[in-house]
Amino acid sequence: MIFCQRNTGAAWVAPLGASEPAIEEAWTAAVRAGALELPGRVERNRLIDDAFTYVVELRRGNDYRASVIEHVEPGETPADQRIRDVYAVVNRLVPADQILKP
Repeated sequence: MIFCQRNTGAAWVAPLGASEPAIEEAWTAAVRAGALELPGRVERNRLIDDAFTYVVELRRGNDYRASVIEHVEPGETPADQRIRDVYAVVNRLVPADQILKP
């Protein structure tokens, strides 16, 4: 899992420390939450400056997709809710003190 520090652009990789069955369960739940239907970006009618941003990268075989979606309150599109649902599922694998909050 890759974590990014807000406002600095710094990124680091940390092992999940979760079992393979737990990871498989989270992946299945993330797919059910809409991970495979996320758009590349969400068009906004305003400039979002310095927002918490969700980045999801998926590779299936030779198919690679990335989604970059800003956190906005309240959510404006179905993709905003979908990315929050996916993020909540993945966070089940992360220790509470390492979860980044919008």
